[in-house]
Amino acid sequence: MIITIPGNPTRQKRARSKNNQRPYDPQKKEKADFVRMVRGQISLDEKIGKGKPVYMEFRFYFPRPKKHYRTGKFSHLLRDDAKNLLPCLSSTADLDNTIKFVKDCLNGLAYYDDCQVTDYGSVKKRYAEVPRTVIIIHEILDIGYNDEPIFFNSVAGIRGTALDPMFA
Repeated sequence: MIITIPGNPTRQKRARSKNNQRPYDPQKKEKADFVRMVRGQISLDEKIGKGKPVYMEFRFYFPRPKKHYRTGKFSHLLRDDAKNLLPCLSSTADLDNTIKFVKDCLNGLAYYDDCQVTDYGSVKKRYAEVPRTVIIIHEILDIGYNDEPIFFNSVAGIRGTALDPMFA
């Protein structure tokens, strides 16, 4: 299944506590918004059952910073050297914490628990004109040659591996 969530990708924040009380989740509202957007894209029969291994890929598209754009009346145009900059070097969104946030939000929606995730495909953090998060999830059916997971592509209706160009 392929899930696309519009908006800036969100990173997992640390649990907080006040006055030595129980820790609380400072992202409760953000997680609820994310879950609401995911629910509209996943049907109940697509949920991967308990105890089945899961393969995931992530694409995080962040908005370009202001320094990529020109100034003055051309402020809506990219600078000439902006296209040659390395992929998203934003220090505010650590890739590991962004993955943690997505996996926590998908608990109970796309799979039973995030401990089922056994394989990651490509994980990319890029700049884009339209910020969004794209998540690709497959149930692993078997392990093939070279220890590559084999899964069923529900869109094309064929079996494949992570190395196939169709799944990349």
